[in-house]
Amino acid sequence: MPRIQDISHAEQVAASQIDDLDDAISRLQKVAGIEDGGVASLVFSGVDDAGRDSYAIWKTASTFRRRRMIMLWLSAEAAAA
Repeated sequence: MPRIQDISHAEQVAASQIDDLDDAISRLQKVAGIEDGGVASLVFSGVDDAGRDSYAIWKTASTFRRRRMIMLWLSAEAAAA
């Protein structure tokens, strides 16, 4: 069972400063004991209205927007648990 509550605010902020989306998410998954990346794959698999995928969005997003993306993913993880 994932331990989403184990991910601190500081860890979320630190992850939002990592330019590599996979690296940022995998660090948080390790903290929370998430072994299946299925929910993250679903959350980060979309494209925006301009046709950019999540990786392109992440690379150009502010840390604030990245943190919002992380919070959306963590909410989905919690709902799936």
